[in-house]
Amino acid sequence: MGNLFQNIKKEGIYAQIMAGIYTVIPLIILYSILAFLGQYDGRFFEIVHSLSQFVFDMIVPFMSAFIAMAIFGRYALISGFIIGLLSDYLGMGFLGGVTSGLLVGYLTLYAEYYISGKHRYLKIEEFLSSILAVVVGFCLGGVFIYFVFAPPVVYGLSYLMDILVHLQSGNIIILVMVLAGMTSFDMGGPVNKVAFSFVLAAYTSGLFLITGPALIAVTIPPLSMGLIVLIFSKRFDVKERKMGRISLLLSFVGITEGALPFAMKEPFRVIPAVVLGSMVASGMAAYFKLSNELMVASVGGLFGTNDIVLYLLCHLIGVMVSVILYFVLKRRNLIFHHD
Repeated sequence: MGNLFQNIKKEGIYAQIMAGIYTVIPLIILYSILAFLGQYDGRFFEIVHSLSQFVFDMIVPFMSAFIAMAIFGRYALISGFIIGLLSDYLGMGFLGGVTSGLLVGYLTLYAEYYISGKHRYLKIEEFLSSILAVVVGFCLGGVFIYFVFAPPVVYGLSYLMDILVHLQSGNIIILVMVLAGMTSFDMGGPVNKVAFSFVLAAYTSGLFLITGPALIAVTIPPLSMGLIVLIFSKRFDVKERKMGRISLLLSFVGITEGALPFAMKEPFRVIPAVVLGSMVASGMAAYFKLSNELMVASVGGLFGTNDIVLYLLCHLIGVMVSVILYFVLKRRNLIFHHD
């Protein structure tokens, strides 16, 4: 498996965490859909509700498993899953999945590095050294999670949750606008992913008044740029018109990266425009207490929101702000421009 420190440098802890988060996104979407359907009356929907709870219970263990696998490989998958299950059982939640995955992965990696370094004396085969490392990583990971990490993390999460639940309306608006600005700032980059991780954690905690408005920011950048190119097509060349159509299409499924080509070409126009539009749209949604029980943006979010008209209106106003600011900045011919 190589040197521990070489692995950290090559992959990066951030990339390993995101590997786990991206893996469970389909599970989170599936849970949100099942949970939404499980609210209805009837035997079938009772079964769906029970199934949604089962899927929800799998989110943290799977995230932990795939983070551990990103660090050490497939041998760490099962131990990462079990320790992730333990962390969730102890009440560590979303943060427990990240902590347990990193802990198991790096403990296993370090154990394998130490054992394999001695194998010429102990005559241990590579496969056996990996298995022994997994056992060591599993045991140590369980001990550390149970006795060292769980108590302060659970206390801290309980305190943080109490603060979030009792946030005043004005504070929620500010929080949501900050998350919206981060989401649209680099459109799938590191800042976007930090915001998404927070929104994900809020969603799994049932804070739909935060996640509902914040998810609107996912759609504003690609929708705004797609509509700009569609409506003012004569101002753009053939390649840009094609990118505009793609951006518009991606906006319908909530993929922020659709606006990225435009942001790379005109960063000082596009980024301020979509950031402000996203912040206005999400802030407005938070002000009017829009919620969404689906962890899905754009068209899919229509099925989980508590007010469809307001949901659509927030998108419309956010796009209008982005379009207007884009052309204001273009007219002023600021810094990076192209005509």
